[in-house]
Amino acid sequence: MMVDLRNLQTMLDKFERERGWNRFPASLVFAHLIEELGEISRYITVEEGYKIVGLGHEAPDRRSLGREFAQVFSLFIQL
Repeated sequence: MMVDLRNLQTMLDKFERERGWNRFPASLVFAHLIEELGEISRYITVEEGYKIVGLGHEAPDRRSLGREFAQVFSLFIQL
């Protein structure tokens, strides 16, 4: 099934309205987007060796990386 951007926005809008998430202003959605991008950056900085686990940094749970990308995508579309 092929979904274009407009249809995806419509589907997500319906999903958000059903949960009451549509009441948040774009500024808060953007702040949440930046927060989620920060979580993805933790994976990258640890994986690439920029931050070392045990030296003040915890290892992120790799099993939730896909979920983080999904959240970023959803928030980006919401904007």
